[in-house]
Amino acid sequence: MKICVVVAAHAPWHVVELTLGSFLRVHQQHEIDIHVGVHLNFCHYTNDYQMFKDLKGIAQIHMVPEIDWQANNANIFRYSEMHAKNLENLLFHAAYYEFDRIVILDHDLLVRRPFFNECMLRYPDADLIGAAFDDIVGLREFKADGGQLLYALPKISIWHTILTRKTFDKIMENTRVIYPRMLSNEERGRYFPIYGADKDLPVFVDTFADVFHKVRHEWGLKHALVPQPEFDGWVQHFSGSSFNYGFRILGGDRYTARMNASLETFRKEFPEGLEPYRAKRRSAFLEEVQNKVGL
Repeated sequence: MKICVVVAAHAPWHVVELTLGSFLRVHQQHEIDIHVGVHLNFCHYTNDYQMFKDLKGIAQIHMVPEIDWQANNANIFRYSEMHAKNLENLLFHAAYYEFDRIVILDHDLLVRRPFFNECMLRYPDADLIGAAFDDIVGLREFKADGGQLLYALPKISIWHTILTRKTFDKIMENTRVIYPRMLSNEERGRYFPIYGADKDLPVFVDTFADVFHKVRHEWGLKHALVPQPEFDGWVQHFSGSSFNYGFRILGGDRYTARMNASLETFRKEFPEGLEPYRAKRRSAFLEEVQNKVGL
């Protein structure tokens, strides 16, 4: 099967390479194109550019401007906005490739089991497959950083989500559908009857939550959900790995410990780095060229 993998990356090189290496290791029977998104001001966060060398021959790297932090300083979902901008750029590039399924991965994963294969066996006709965040498919009440009480629209956990080309094409009709936002009053009037809201609260739509909503209620597509604990058994998530958001929510010492743990895991899991996978992809490419020219 032809798979397009997209990873919006904003973390040290070993974090991203652990994600890609572990996905490739358990899905070697597929034809895989990998696209990694990196912000243009990557140099503001680190001077270690090893990833750009290591991913040569394995993935294409696409640069995208970071959001204007000063303009978004009061925006409670500014980090989600940043992630969505990177992801949108990746989808624009992926649109030119041929694929059967597109897989959206977070940048900080250890893929232990071939979850793509398992999902295809279970749900071959589903247009969107993933895990609902906290297994919640209704409105979730939460407090924002400033103490404001809000509802959150249910969302798909986009660190391991599988889409058909049909779903991808619907998203590409208007890519703003992947962006975080607050529902307007008029929109809440349309969404509340669907989710049975019992309070008149503002509604936050996180990254990709509107895609989940439209697949379930508007686009006439099929979806399938894997329980979050089961997905957690397939994929370990080193959450909080982002240069800025991870450092903010974990604090300096915990962030450093998290990065050290993921680096140790990478070195243990991939003592030769990603070179074996680069060699396999180079060999497959040469074989394809030879077949085309009749050698």
